[in-house]
Amino acid sequence: MMSLITHHLTPEGEERFSGWFSRLRAALTTQPGFVSVRAFTDATLPNARHVLLEMQSETALFGWTSGDDKAPLLREIEALAAKPWTALRLRPL
Repeated sequence: MMSLITHHLTPEGEERFSGWFSRLRAALTTQPGFVSVRAFTDATLPNARHVLLEMQSETALFGWTSGDDKAPLLREIEALAAKPWTALRLRPL
């Protein structure tokens, strides 16, 4: 199960994204069912950052998204956002 999260950041957010993503990765590696997480810049929207998170199952993804571990990280990146983040839940065909 995957989730694609998009953050539209302020210039300060763009500068601080790498450090924030490192802390996100560290938190995710302790989560049951974690598979991988990758970050991408957007070729058409310079202030957008995409995070592709893969978990072993929908249950594992729900555990992360509904848990308390992500709350401080989410508040931190939201404070650096130009607009609200979006997320898609992706299932393989």
